[in-house]
Amino acid sequence: MASSSSSRATKLQKIDSLRRSCPYVSQAALEALLKKVKEEGVPEVSHSKAMKEATRHYLSSMDAYGKLLMQVQVVTVDGNTKPIWIANALSLLAGAYRQGGAWAAMLQRVHGQRPSSYTTPWRLLLYADEVVPGNSLAHRQERKTHAIYASFAEFHSLLSCEDAWFIVAMLRSPEVADIQASIGQVFAKILESIFCSPVADPRTGLCLPHLSDSAQDLKLFFTMGGWLQDGLSMKLTFSTKGDSGDKFCMLCNNIRAMPMDSDTSEVSEEDILGPTVSQLAACELATDREVLDAFQACKAKAATMSKDNFTIYQQAAGISFNAHCLLLNQALLNANLLSPVSGYIHDWMHTMASQGVMQRSIWLLLSTVGIWDMVPSFLQLWTLPIAIAKAGKLHDLFSEKRIKFYKENQKFKCTASEALGLTTLLAYMVASTILPLGIHKEECQSFLEMATVLDMLQAIQYGVVTPVQLQLGVEKALHTFKLAGHEGEMLRKHHWMLHLASHLKTWGFLPNCWSLERKHKLVTRFATNMKKLTTFSLSLLEESLCQDLHDIKTSEHFVEGVHLLKKHAPSAKLYNFLCEFVFQQSVPKSYVWSATAAKLSSGCTISQKDMVLIQNESQWKWQVAKVEHHFEVSGEIYSVVSSCKVLEYTWATHSALVEDQTNLHFVPTSLVLCSLIFAKEQNKLRVLIPFAFRPTKMD
Repeated sequence: MASSSSSRATKLQKIDSLRRSCPYVSQAALEALLKKVKEEGVPEVSHSKAMKEATRHYLSSMDAYGKLLMQVQVVTVDGNTKPIWIANALSLLAGAYRQGGAWAAMLQRVHGQRPSSYTTPWRLLLYADEVVPGNSLAHRQERKTHAIYASFAEFHSLLSCEDAWFIVAMLRSPEVADIQASIGQVFAKILESIFCSPVADPRTGLCLPHLSDSAQDLKLFFTMGGWLQDGLSMKLTFSTKGDSGDKFCMLCNNIRAMPMDSDTSEVSEEDILGPTVSQLAACELATDREVLDAFQACKAKAATMSKDNFTIYQQAAGISFNAHCLLLNQALLNANLLSPVSGYIHDWMHTMASQGVMQRSIWLLLSTVGIWDMVPSFLQLWTLPIAIAKAGKLHDLFSEKRIKFYKENQKFKCTASEALGLTTLLAYMVASTILPLGIHKEECQSFLEMATVLDMLQAIQYGVVTPVQLQLGVEKALHTFKLAGHEGEMLRKHHWMLHLASHLKTWGFLPNCWSLERKHKLVTRFATNMKKLTTFSLSLLEESLCQDLHDIKTSEHFVEGVHLLKKHAPSAKLYNFLCEFVFQQSVPKSYVWSATAAKLSSGCTISQKDMVLIQNESQWKWQVAKVEHHFEVSGEIYSVVSSCKVLEYTWATHSALVEDQTNLHFVPTSLVLCSLIFAKEQNKLRVLIPFAFRPTKMD
């Protein structure tokens, strides 16, 4: 026994000595590294220069349509030119397909379902945002970086996976600030490199060679589709004034941003004041041609107007003129690639949940009704699905210090992920507790209608929300917001809401930026430890690209249909349980896999101990159950669940009171619809039913 104890101590000392004598990496990273070395042996070369050489060697092998990393010339603010590095998107697509793996299989599968052709090309989506590596509160943010990603609209629900987006460029923000027209000129150069290449034109077909079977070569036709970004990135991309301009919405001709108490005697009869418009019918919608003509007119005015008059003209037109801006790029105009209106996609995440409409509604509700003290204890009663709970504990948003901050600044702050769960719970609180008292009716109704819009946006992925339904919901929410006396509190983002249904109609789905925000983690992983600014952008692009190519090759997020996440061999206890009660016979353990989480076809993650809805033929079309385990046998995925009996359904709150029947059984995981928020109510459970699965009330 003493010898065994001594041996264990020696092993522990050895692993601890290794950790302490090497540069810091997390315990999980070191474990993975040692496991890899144990399985595959120590690499023959190990110095840092060899690692950089390996990265460049791998990237240089992807040269089907020219070098993967290419330099393009941009015009700087002082009138000179300088080179910047971008990825050759054509070679990147060819290389990513040729390397095989998960992304290549996904592309082949989706292309088979929605084939591209010369007459029906796929639509390229572009995105740009700033990433802040290191200390976000530092005085000088010299490593703040513009990350540019791209993907295809035809991926539909797969766009919710960060691996479906590929990296196009990485540029330090100070470098972008030194470029005329900012990120807009960068986008112009990227589009030129893709669609004006002397090597190939994807509009007439881009050949993607298969690794080993020429019969599986793929010809991909695609054209420019649109931009999915937040408001600031849209402003920089299109060289508009954005929220600071009199004409703040590029999609509307007659919407003006003027204070409510301003002198409106000079306003044209066709102009409507600001974001207070609550109906799309009141907006004169712009066309691609009108916006492009407006930029040409601005270009002409720049040559003839005085500086002061031209400044006033730009403010009124909502344009920040620059001769090198995206919408004045002649090569792209000649190729008919610029569609600033039909290609403009408001991100509903930023609109509603990222310091947007919902944060404003939450502030107005809490400050008007005065329920600050009630909310923390109420939130602690509820349990969120594991996937959502990772965002943090909602009641922590209501500490004494934070409430003081909200009141002093006259606004509520939380992350977009927190806004989703918080809105759902506050809506239940309002409908079940405050509204029945008959107090603050208009305020409560205003909040509930905004919450319903957020519910509808999340339900779009299930195919239960039409553009007409969404438009009616948005207009009703804006109308009740004004009825509650908050017209003066409306943000520009309230106006953005009016265009969401149009985007849904145009694209057939409503893409969002959730996955793109997650993709930033890959960039910050490398950028945080890079210190040399002279080669920062190129080094970051190299490392991020190489890692991204590895990730998309090995990704498990592209698996079609239901699948287990991080599956592993079952424990002896679970294996014995399955053999005795589920299989009712002995099954080789190598045939069985288990996992604590599974991903549904909708993209939702269902975890062990979550309360869920399971599709059935009852009056509700579902039953409530608690997930105990997920397992896979012979390629089929199942969940062991404990069913609950629905005792009552409350229409006012869209919640159900259920009782656990402690009846363990297994169901195909494909029948699981979604996870639920729940709270204990005496010896029963109260579950909140998501918008997509609420029953229709019969008269």
